[in-house]
Amino acid sequence: MFTMDELDATPYMQGIKAEARSEAKREAKCETLLQLLHEKFGPLSDELVQRIASVQDEEQLGQLSIVVLHAPDLESFCAQLY
Repeated sequence: MFTMDELDATPYMQGIKAEARSEAKREAKCETLLQLLHEKFGPLSDELVQRIASVQDEEQLGQLSIVVLHAPDLESFCAQLY
């Protein structure tokens, strides 16, 4: 039987923890992007929110946050959403 400390130290648990941290970062970047879009362009359509929420690459979400800064309008931003 494992103690909690021993269980936490297993590669399996370390992998689960890393995955959870990565997902938390992705969700935070997604939320930040949505806040930036709302602040700059106003209310967002449910479709756009869904498209952004479906982006799994946290680096892409970070890049899109920069795109918001330079986009003159929501349509220009959406054209960059790949």
